[in-house]
Amino acid sequence: MKKNIAIMLFFISIITYSQSDFRKGFIINNDGEKLSGFLNYKENSSVFDYCEFKTSLEATSKKYTPQLIKAYGFENDKYFISKEITTGSITETKFLEVIVSGIATLYKAEKFYYLQKDDVFKELENREIEYTSNSKNYRRASRKYVGILKVLLKDCELVKNKIDRTNYKERDLSKLIIEYNKCKGQKSIVYKEDKEWFKAEYGGSFGYSNSTMNYEHKSTKQLFFTTNSNPSTAISFGGHIELSSPRISENLSFFTGVFFSSNSFINSNQSASGNNNYLNEVTTQLKQTKIPFGIRYRMPFKFISPYFTIGGASATNISSQTHWVSETLTNSTVIIESKKFDISNISFGIYTSIGFEKEITKKLKGFIELVYENFSLNNSHTYTSSSAQLITEEYNSTVTHLQIQIGIRF
Repeated sequence: MKKNIAIMLFFISIITYSQSDFRKGFIINNDGEKLSGFLNYKENSSVFDYCEFKTSLEATSKKYTPQLIKAYGFENDKYFISKEITTGSITETKFLEVIVSGIATLYKAEKFYYLQKDDVFKELENREIEYTSNSKNYRRASRKYVGILKVLLKDCELVKNKIDRTNYKERDLSKLIIEYNKCKGQKSIVYKEDKEWFKAEYGGSFGYSNSTMNYEHKSTKQLFFTTNSNPSTAISFGGHIELSSPRISENLSFFTGVFFSSNSFINSNQSASGNNNYLNEVTTQLKQTKIPFGIRYRMPFKFISPYFTIGGASATNISSQTHWVSETLTNSTVIIESKKFDISNISFGIYTSIGFEKEITKKLKGFIELVYENFSLNNSHTYTSSSAQLITEEYNSTVTHLQIQIGIRF
């Protein structure tokens, strides 16, 4: 299990480290001159510290800090300006993303928002504060931004009445500032206006699964003991949905779906001692309806987009059992001892995947991916003893699925 995860994480780290995504854009130097070219599109905190710009795709890129240029931006997309901000006693120059521009302008730097109106530039504070209640210490968001907005936007009564219901999120703050600018007779400039706030993609896939079952049976009877099964191969299939907000992030999405697989695991051994011959067999029938869920990160390469998913999964185990059988042949006498263990209806585990996606048409994509799943199972056998007592035997096992999936999404 650890080996499989390590291999997947190795490929993920290589892909993530090597990616770059240069798109059409521009920089504005300190003399106010606009230079067109290509900017490396990123979705991490470094966008507020520097940009990577080159005049052509073949040219070598150069880093520009907020001290070297006034602004940079992408065509019909994000726009950043150099601005001095103060946090506590620290003053520094950063690139701030311009979310909405107008009479009132909304900026963003990492997880913090700023507002400028006329000559006033203020952080919309919402940092955590500590407070005490019933002799216990707690932490909560300060919501100081509510008071700041009420002061700066007080000349529009319609907007002012909505401030208390405005959450500290880009969508909520953007909507409020756009309404304020409209109230004051000016249309706002929204640089990411062409990007959706919400997007859903659907898909289906089928694949080939190689699975193993590890038993952790603690019975003192060695005839019922085995550590693992022989591998089981099967066809798996299902459908999925990806939910994302391109306005916030092009590369991150929430992934979930429903998948079905059916496996048979068999392990047997023969032995002999004196006049006795033994045949021991363990058979597990496992039918699973699986619901994976996790965060998917997609790398926007030009022709093929790699992606990886990290999360968990739940599984409904349908009519699943493990059957332990021991046959002892002594001379002409056969003694058969058997137990049936029911597998718990619900189990939980981990889910990871790494894949490659290719655009087929504008609305249709094809993909191939490697999926790793690991579930913990509880197995129980209940019987009535000779003294009429109800006795339950239990043990745990784990099942690991390694799958190659091929599918489409739209």
